[in-house]
Amino acid sequence: MRPMMHDRTQPPIKRHSDPNRFVIAVAGFAMQLAFGSVYGWSVFLNPLRDLYGASKLEVGLTFTITLAVLGITAGFGGFLQSRFGPRTVATAPCT
Repeated sequence: MRPMMHDRTQPPIKRHSDPNRFVIAVAGFAMQLAFGSVYGWSVFLNPLRDLYGASKLEVGLTFTITLAVLGITAGFGGFLQSRFGPRTVATAPCT
């Protein structure tokens, strides 16, 4: 008796109709906009100086502190992401 031959045709491609992928894409885009807004600081430098009557050094200190905190917390975020997953870590600040 001959061994049974398997059909060698490929199975049909399964299309995902999961609507969450679009939500994730939009959320990722919004996060990147938020992170990039820090680098738009130069646009606000002179208006803030005029508004508060502060020197360039005083207003620039705010930007320095912001970038330092961003850099320090990025390390913690990486640790948390490896432990809990990116979706949980990205969603936690939103709640």
